[in-house]
Amino acid sequence: MDVLPHPDFADNRLLYLSYGQPNADGSQGATAIVRGRIEGNRVMDLEEIFVADAWHPNNNHFSGRMAFDAEGYLYLAVGDRQASPGLLGDHPAQDPSNHVGAIVRLHDDGRVPADNPFIGHPSARPEVWSFGHRNMQGLATDPLTGRVWSNEHGPRGGDELNLILPGLNYGWPIASHGINYDGTVITPDTERPWLEGPRFVWTPSIGVSGMAIYRGSRFPWWNGSAFVAGLAGERLVRVILADTDAVGEEVLLHGQLGRIRDVRAGPDGLLYLAIEDQNGGPMPIVRLEPVGGGDVRPPPSPQT
Repeated sequence: MDVLPHPDFADNRLLYLSYGQPNADGSQGATAIVRGRIEGNRVMDLEEIFVADAWHPNNNHFSGRMAFDAEGYLYLAVGDRQASPGLLGDHPAQDPSNHVGAIVRLHDDGRVPADNPFIGHPSARPEVWSFGHRNMQGLATDPLTGRVWSNEHGPRGGDELNLILPGLNYGWPIASHGINYDGTVITPDTERPWLEGPRFVWTPSIGVSGMAIYRGSRFPWWNGSAFVAGLAGERLVRVILADTDAVGEEVLLHGQLGRIRDVRAGPDGLLYLAIEDQNGGPMPIVRLEPVGGGDVRPPPSPQT
């Protein structure tokens, strides 16, 4: 699902892989993380450091995005496994005693940090950082502020960009801006007072995927923006962030490259995109460079 180098990769060569792990008889799966060390051109000494308590027979909505923050904590997004909304209050994403629809926070070796929000809670898993999520496809930390951001698919409409805060409930499926795929209503509510709402919503959906918070020098006019890739929407979107709020968006690419699976900011200050090949071929990697070698231009007016 994701590939992530350790923050000290240059020294320790540690690489993290997340994937959908089957159980013993293959009837169910859950999101898991393994860690290994790159030696030459191989990953060696693989060890499993975390398996989510999110087992389900659906092979969907694993999420699996990972991110490190500035303090070296590892975050993992675990999807809702496409469990049926059913009785809204009984949905497993509303129950922090499991990892369904949760973001978990770990030490780099899989141990549980002592300051996680549910430490000592009798009916919650200690790894849970936030819960009430659906199918998260992007997870990124701001290198300057340390804030954790995530995006997630709405059911039909209602893709979300969320600022992730410890211990909070993000509402799925009690509150949503989307509807069922068959057009029926999941919930009449887009918000409730005790739930944490999204900072930005896409309706219709753009099929959000990977994301990055930009803090490089090659695009200084984009400093502090969130870049969100789109699958069904075949686009790259810049979300204008103002402190903890999202105040508008700029569509940078739309339809030129196809389905964009991921976006990353490289150490060279440039942006890299992973493009899906719809014919099963190798995935192209595209690099974005400033026009004119990096001349600073004023940004266009955002679309709110």
